[in-house]
Amino acid sequence: MDLLRSLLPGIQGFRLMGSAGLGLAYAAAGRVDIYFHHSLSPWDMASGLLLAREAGGEVVDRQGQRAGLFTPSVIASNPALIQSFLQATEGHPWREG
Repeated sequence: MDLLRSLLPGIQGFRLMGSAGLGLAYAAAGRVDIYFHHSLSPWDMASGLLLAREAGGEVVDRQGQRAGLFTPSVIASNPALIQSFLQATEGHPWREG
């Protein structure tokens, strides 16, 4: 919640999905601008990771490195928005993991 508070008022809203696969699918479909999560398991990411990449999106970890099945934290969106998010969250404890 501290991360979300630090981003306000620069965001219009946020949604807690309850499902990483759904969050990644929504990012892939353009239903949300960006999806991020701090602690996922491979089964949480398998389908959504594929959907996001096949849709032309990018999925990275908290440090901006390409995410894979065993990456616990992810950020998914288009490359420009991911860079903006990384800049906005620079130095935040969430990024340190």
